[in-house]
Amino acid sequence: MTRFSYSHLFTVLKTVIFGTTILIGQIFLQFNNSAATAASLYQHVLLLSVDGL
Repeated sequence: MTRFSYSHLFTVLKTVIFGTTILIGQIFLQFNNSAATAASLYQHVLLLSVDGL
């Protein structure tokens, strides 16, 4: 029988909240800007990668 520790549960919860926040932000930006407006506003893209999540 395996047992989940509270620290493991907290890590999973943080990951789910972080992913949900990113997803909601992307949906908001998609509906807020048209493709032409977004292309004219942004010239560069910043990609962040977090290892270990």
